[in-house]
Amino acid sequence: MFTCYTNAQEITGKVEDSLHNPLRDIKVMNTRTKMVTFSNSNGVFMIPAQKKDTLLFTSMFFEDKTRFILRSDFKHFMIVSLQDKVNVLEAVEVTDTLIVQDFDDELYTANLQMQLKNDIKNHPEYYMTKNSNGLDILKAGQLTVDLFTKQKKEENPFLSYDDLTTLYENENYFSSELVTKQIGIPSDKVYLFFTYCGHRHLAKSLLEEKNQFLFLDYLFKAKEEFMDRLNDNKQD
Repeated sequence: MFTCYTNAQEITGKVEDSLHNPLRDIKVMNTRTKMVTFSNSNGVFMIPAQKKDTLLFTSMFFEDKTRFILRSDFKHFMIVSLQDKVNVLEAVEVTDTLIVQDFDDELYTANLQMQLKNDIKNHPEYYMTKNSNGLDILKAGQLTVDLFTKQKKEENPFLSYDDLTTLYENENYFSSELVTKQIGIPSDKVYLFFTYCGHRHLAKSLLEEKNQFLFLDYLFKAKEEFMDRLNDNKQD
């Protein structure tokens, strides 16, 4: 053990995506020593290494990347950019002509709203606020919009991991009961699901009150893709 780390120094760096957003929980391994660490919420990591060591960066949702350690890396802050994994679909033979009708967003929203009202009627416990004995889904939707209006800056137009986490931890509407019991995300995978959604480049405009039902519908669809990805990784 002493021989292995006598000449080791600390490498400090940051992992980010293609839009320069910090990536958390990225696995960083020194392939020589097999030491492992993970990036924090700001994307920052630290790991012992020596010159000519190789660092391997891995994640479920990003392409693997290796970084060969140079002498200069011990003097400067290392920046590592990861690329989203691209799902390659198998070729499909088309035998019939498909006519795609124009998308009617008003009809879609009306149908989705009706489905949600029926679900509220059948499962009111998923939509109740902590300080109310009745339903307050519309008020909660307004609170969601107000929350992000107050935080207006020159911000990324896409919904991020931090946006979802803040909404989840501070709003009664987007509660653990809704996420785990209604949408169906396992309780120990909630934050991993937020990481998945945060890197799907989902427009923040879905948080507007007029789009709240589309936002919930997206989460249901994203959950199916997320669980399929988890199952694929278990099989691999």
